[in-house]
Amino acid sequence: MYTQYYGLKAQPFRLTPDPYYFFTSATHKSALAYMRYGMHQGEGFIVVTGAAGTGKTTLALTLLGGIPRNKMVVGELVTTQLQPEDLLRAIAAAFKLDMEGTKSDLIVRIQGFFSECRGAGKYVLLVVDEAHDLPQISFEELRMLSNFHQGPKALLQCILLGQPPLRDMLTRTNMEQFQQRVIAAHHLLPLSLPETRGYILHRLQQAGWRGDPSFTS
Repeated sequence: MYTQYYGLKAQPFRLTPDPYYFFTSATHKSALAYMRYGMHQGEGFIVVTGAAGTGKTTLALTLLGGIPRNKMVVGELVTTQLQPEDLLRAIAAAFKLDMEGTKSDLIVRIQGFFSECRGAGKYVLLVVDEAHDLPQISFEELRMLSNFHQGPKALLQCILLGQPPLRDMLTRTNMEQFQQRVIAAHHLLPLSLPETRGYILHRLQQAGWRGDPSFTS
């Protein structure tokens, strides 16, 4: 009844992230520019923070949608307070590798996979969503993985998406070594009133609404 009455082809305000509905507010446009710059560097960490529901995952999907997948291998990980060894197993699973064995076995297997991808001319990217849930010791594990190189080229780049506690954690003095690996960072700000109006209309129009019936201000 709802979609039919407003002439919609789909529900415009679903919670599932969908780049089809991506809205380029000022803060999201800036974030995408920083992420593209970071991707161009091909190394280190790209960090995007923002409150829950501000579009971090949609940003990442929009970014990845513009890159040919035949040139990239992407591992996606939603963290749940993973300790270092569990994090390595989750990363192995994200790249469809064997998760068995000791920590050293996992590191050798992951590094070997990254090297194979680089040898085949493919770029390896790990996207870590909900990164604010990671304990600090696990960030050190990620930093160590970012040390893997083949000649002058890094074997792995990582995008970290998280809520404001991630931003706070990365500014601590004992995170200096990790901070040095951050190639680009952006914090998403709330939408302004005009942007909020534009966002609502954009999603309605993407879902098929053509102004009939119309809405009052």
